[in-house]
Amino acid sequence: TMPPGKNEKALPIIIGSHTQIGSNTHIQSVSVGSCVRVGSNCILSPRSKVHDCCIIEDGTVIPPDMVVPPFSRVRGSPGKIVGTLPECCGGEFVECCVQDYLHFVKMLENSL
Repeated sequence: TMPPGKNEKALPIIIGSHTQIGSNTHIQSVSVGSCVRVGSNCILSPRSKVHDCCIIEDGTVIPPDMVVPPFSRVRGSPGKIVGTLPECCGGEFVECCVQDYLHFVKMLENSL
């Protein structure tokens, strides 16, 4: 990324816990909530915001200033809300992240 220009300010991006971000994804959002799955090859444009418990599908482009409500599924370019998720998905996302982490640690231990 480029450093901010003379008349620009850089703001930190806030990314919540148990959030997975796919490869080749560019994030310029104000924030991405907890328990969010962002697919590969996505663009989250400036000033956008993704709330908790959302799925951003592969190749999605979230346009500037878009606010993605909690429990939403987003797809396309430009990204559009194409569905909602059940409220239980937050717990499932946490469990999936914990299992992925444990698998990662086991792979590290085996490579030593």
